Amino acid sequence: MFEHLVAAKLNVLMGCESSCIDETIADADAWMALHPVGSGVTADSPAWDDGEPLFLLLDKYNNGNLC
Repeated sequence: MFEHLVAAKLNVLMGCESSCIDETIADADAWMALHPVGSGVTADSPAWDDGEPLFLLLDKYNNGNLC
């Protein structure tokens, strides 16, 4: 999540259209506050059930498939 969130924020700072991802970035920031890097969230955890949809949207945005 962290890498995709940072990349999305950098894309926004570079001037990429962000209206379709702004809310997701805010939600991913909130998710990261609850589950910081190194907190040990695994792919089969309830926490990742909440985080994965955000991760997937950030990935789509970073790869030019949104906005």
